[in-house]
Amino acid sequence: MSEAVLLALWEEVKGKIEGAEAAEEEQLYAQFLEASGGWADNERVQALRLEALAKRGSLLTFLGQTEAALAVHRQQYDEAGTTYHAVRALTAIGNQLNQLGRHDEALPALKEALGLAETLNDTAGRAEALGGLGSLHHHMGKTEEGIHYLNQALALAQQTGDVDEQIRNLIRIGFGRYYLGQVDRSIKAFRKGLGLAREHEVMARIAHILNNLGECHQMLYDLETAVQYHQEGLEIAEKMNARLLQGDLCRNLGIDYLRLGREDEGLPYLKKALVISEETHNADIRLQVLYALALAEIGRGESEAGKGYIEVLEEVAEAQQWLGYKADAMHAWGRYHVAQGAVAEAAAVWQEAVFVAHEAERRQLLLWQLHVDLAEVVTNVDLAAAHRRLAAEVVDQIAYPLQDKGLRQKFLSAEPIAALMEVAGR
Repeated sequence: MSEAVLLALWEEVKGKIEGAEAAEEEQLYAQFLEASGGWADNERVQALRLEALAKRGSLLTFLGQTEAALAVHRQQYDEAGTTYHAVRALTAIGNQLNQLGRHDEALPALKEALGLAETLNDTAGRAEALGGLGSLHHHMGKTEEGIHYLNQALALAQQTGDVDEQIRNLIRIGFGRYYLGQVDRSIKAFRKGLGLAREHEVMARIAHILNNLGECHQMLYDLETAVQYHQEGLEIAEKMNARLLQGDLCRNLGIDYLRLGREDEGLPYLKKALVISEETHNADIRLQVLYALALAEIGRGESEAGKGYIEVLEEVAEAQQWLGYKADAMHAWGRYHVAQGAVAEAAAVWQEAVFVAHEAERRQLLLWQLHVDLAEVVTNVDLAAAHRRLAAEVVDQIAYPLQDKGLRQKFLSAEPIAALMEVAGR
């Protein structure tokens, strides 16, 4: 095949991509890459190959084929030399490894990407590498450090005018703030990102942000609003066949419905989310689903089913040294022990979980629940009162920074929150 034929094939691929679905688009890039495999020494063809590899890797990620995407980005890196293409490839590799939970491998790839971007004076590449480092540090339980990286990445993306990278980092910042319990700052970041995404009609980002905004409202027990956000996001994700996003939206809808007392609707969503997370090898979503399923099964009297989910959650969290998920597993074990009548064991594991949650920076999302649960099982009246007081203080830290007074009142009026505040004398 001649160079002219390959260039014509590329133009044909670009023409067919217009209006194609993600899976079709990925196959078109795959066909071009197969056809151009023997042209690595041709500068014009190689530039097109690098573009095709980058696009194909991104599409495979979007379709939830994380391992395949990782292989494509590694090929991109092998062919890129020490150009700005190598920065993009290394960043993509780091992001894929992060998504797979392989943090020890992700860190050197992202650091190498940042170093190369700085050597090349590649501002856009620096922004992408810093964003990847921010996301990685959050998943490693170092969320404050992660947000520091993300703020740098956002500033650089604004400097270069890269709208998609701005949206991406606003999503990451919002997510980090959420896990720190700073829900007002999380909502602010997500809404800013949603405005940009709607303005530029970036549908995948719109669905992603709707998912995260819904999760913020879920945390604040504004469950009707959460369901609306999550249903709209799921409709978009299904139309785009965005499997990773479908999995997380199903997880959130399952939790929404369980908290609304609509168990028959919630559990199928959670089980669908677990299947998708396993198909797409998304460790983060999988562990969150396992935690939610464990609590749901124990709550409805199926303790042994719940125990099975906890064992898997704990095994992965221990193997990866993910403190946040370790704290989740310990919380679920406590619920299991209570269901078995082993109250002393529950108290012991929850007390340890408080320290782990602090270390993992899950200071608000999980802590108030742990203190409430401890108050129910400790035998010392004064100690029980102290735990309720600590839980109420954590709730205050969530509620009173909220500038939206209606949302604050909805949170404080929610049944579990109102019951806590009343018994704590607030």
